[in-house]
Amino acid sequence: MAPTLTIGSPSVSIANTGPVTYTVVYADAALNAVTLAASDVALNSTGTATGAVSVTGSGDTYTVMLSSLSGNGTLGISIAAGTASDLAGNLAPAAASATFTVDNTAPTVTIGAPSQAFATSGPITFSASYADANFGSATLAEAAVTLNATGNAAGTVEVTGNGSTFTVTISGITGEGSLGISLAAGTAADGAGNLAPATTSSATFTVDNTPPTVAISAPSANFTSAGPVSFAVSFADANLGAGALAASQVILNSTETATGTVSVSGSGSSYTVTLSNLSGDGTVGITIPGGIATDLAGNATPGATSP
Repeated sequence: MAPTLTIGSPSVSIANTGPVTYTVVYADAALNAVTLAASDVALNSTGTATGAVSVTGSGDTYTVMLSSLSGNGTLGISIAAGTASDLAGNLAPAAASATFTVDNTAPTVTIGAPSQAFATSGPITFSASYADANFGSATLAEAAVTLNATGNAAGTVEVTGNGSTFTVTISGITGEGSLGISLAAGTAADGAGNLAPATTSSATFTVDNTPPTVAISAPSANFTSAGPVSFAVSFADANLGAGALAASQVILNSTETATGTVSVSGSGSSYTVTLSNLSGDGTVGITIPGGIATDLAGNATPGATSP
């Protein structure tokens, strides 16, 4: 009966550069000689996985080491027939091992868009998700998050989540400008030990803590009997949002017996307030109350009174 040849399991089930070892044991009651060398070992690979083979050992026990691994796929070994003989001249048969995974691809990191495009004080959230066919674990913490700011925008970072999905929350936001985030390298690893890379900056959101301005022009006439007299009203903001001025929102500021009828025309950021059917004696002006318009961050216009 020929010597038996047993190849143990790989020393690890997944690796990037290695080394990974196999224990090879020969058995025969009349074992004579073992001549196992690197040239007797063939790599069984899938994908682009490859590596270098070396053999050490003596007697009936040897170690086959695969090192300098590269690529992605699986590797195992086959040992050619005839690497051992017994005293009767019987030769050991060929044998093949179990395989292990070669993974040299780092986990990917994806940062989602900010939860809002504009903010005053926040909070604003970003999702951070990791992906890898052999994902291991993620350890994302506040210290690994960098705020990328323009202007004097600032905020406080908090990280929640587990597994492969996390939420980065920016709160206590102040200043003017923009904010985004980037993540440091090494916040996750796969089963082979490949570390997630650093990210580039996420998409940003605008930090706007300045309310829109309100401007009321001088009246179209300084003196009148019945009118009409008009005032130009304009709202201005780099991020002007919603708002519509209505006649019911305009307050008449009058002295003595002066009074009149209010009408409003216009849209967007420019309006004309017209006072007609004026009667009595005195002065008349207008006040636009606060909150008529807002910018995209939610800042509301202050009140304003005509000159």
